Amino acid sequence: MGYQVHRPAFDRVLRECAREAGVDLRADARVRDVRFVDDRSAIVEYDEDGQRRSSACRFVLDCSGRAGLVGRRFRRAEPGYRTCALVGVWNLPSGWPLPDDTHTIVETYDEGWMWSVPVSQTTRHVGAMVDRAAPSAAGGRALEDVYRAETAKAGYLGGLLEQATLERVWTCDAS
Repeated sequence: MGYQVHRPAFDRVLRECAREAGVDLRADARVRDVRFVDDRSAIVEYDEDGQRRSSACRFVLDCSGRAGLVGRRFRRAEPGYRTCALVGVWNLPSGWPLPDDTHTIVETYDEGWMWSVPVSQTTRHVGAMVDRAAPSAAGGRALEDVYRAETAKAGYLGGLLEQATLERVWTCDAS
């Protein structure tokens, strides 16, 4: 089981809790650099109101997503370890049999994990994240066969897709 939260409401709760805990929150600032002074402190440089500023802190939360302002310094590609996203567009004209059709679904299985996000009440994008080189998109039908084999491995999502129509499939490197 998981929880689905409304992002704006969740963000508001996080900001309020941070302020109550004494955090100096800079909502309209753009972080430019983080320098770690030692294991217990950092200097954050940011732009705010058209001026470059800096602030000393004990903790840095990097919430920049894939851009990974802090994390990109520590990333290293490991040859042979790649993640491939196989994504399909599924349509179910009668609507999806879910408690709330606006929810994202995430499921793990032995060889990977899958996600499903609603695009409309009848259409969902379903992605399978697998640890291997991406099948060639030029393979056309072969790509669809690989994708269907992956979706069949996921018990819950695979079951949801049984009555739906697969409209198209694509793949991309998700490393």
